Amino acid sequence: SEVVTNANLHGETPVRVLGWVRDDQVIITVTDCGDGPVDPEAGLRPAPRDPGEGGFGLWLAHQMCDDVVMGRH
Repeated sequence: SEVVTNANLHGETPVRVLGWVRDDQVIITVTDCGDGPVDPEAGLRPAPRDPGEGGFGLWLAHQMCDDVVMGRH
């Protein structure tokens, strides 16, 4: 949900979510048509924000998932 929210807030439509199960893994991809983050380290640390402003979505995804990959194509 953190990555989908991030795509809705910062990306461009359409936002697509695809998921599947393989062996003991659940794989989810979230894509949008935006340019993606400018900061190559986005999500590796919480974004500097005032309390209550958010900025934890990608960081939380990195904390909760074994692998988070961002790319542009």
